Amino acid sequence: MASPGHGLLRWLRVTLMVLEAEERVRQETGNTECVLDVIEGEVDLLRAGSLWHRAVRRSFFDDKATLMCIPPRATYELLARSPAIVLGIQAPVERAGTWGVVRAEDVPARVVGRSTWQRTVWPGTAELPVTQRLLVGETYNPPGNWSSYPPHKHDSIDPPRELPYEELYFFRFDPPGGFGLQRIYGEEQGNGRFDVVLTVEDGDAVIIPRGYHPVVAAPGYRMGYVWALCGQGKQYGAWTEDPAHSWVARGDDDAS
Repeated sequence: MASPGHGLLRWLRVTLMVLEAEERVRQETGNTECVLDVIEGEVDLLRAGSLWHRAVRRSFFDDKATLMCIPPRATYELLARSPAIVLGIQAPVERAGTWGVVRAEDVPARVVGRSTWQRTVWPGTAELPVTQRLLVGETYNPPGNWSSYPPHKHDSIDPPRELPYEELYFFRFDPPGGFGLQRIYGEEQGNGRFDVVLTVEDGDAVIIPRGYHPVVAAPGYRMGYVWALCGQGKQYGAWTEDPAHSWVARGDDDAS
């Protein structure tokens, strides 16, 4: 689990639930809104003891995503109908909210980039009013391709072009023995330049508190990842590309 007060996160709280068949989990959202992304398996979401929504996903790559959104000050239960993996993402909010579901057909996926940095982005909650602060979606990469490219960042206040958002990536690979490389770099006020490269494998999560953050899949392996952002407001696309590499886009405008 990653949460505020542990490491570099200020707002996001992320929990990976690995459930056995018939396992039941009960949670209270408190002052946070919650988005549940079923990575794989069959799961019932129960509200007041009754079935509210059933999500079925054979695997991350075989079926499309469904996001179940739960408001603050709510109690919910998850009942696994099969072995399942569920990613729970929370962020603090001040207002009341409503229960909601985002299905693949509710917001269209789109192919962005080209050549070796072409990928498919599904915006999820980012373009719908089902959450107050959480932007949660998924990206799917062909083998050997780059994502979050040209490199972009969202760590400064420069509205409407850029707003500060912390982000988390949760990775899946097909076949699952695959890997990728995640780079995070930039300038940190008062501390000079930082530049980190991480190897990411199936089931890994990376926290991105600041900086440019391109990622690439190894040849031979499809890469997919859940991305979750929280920051000031809820404005998808409030990022700035690295001017050293922005020329590559030539008019493309999506860097997720």
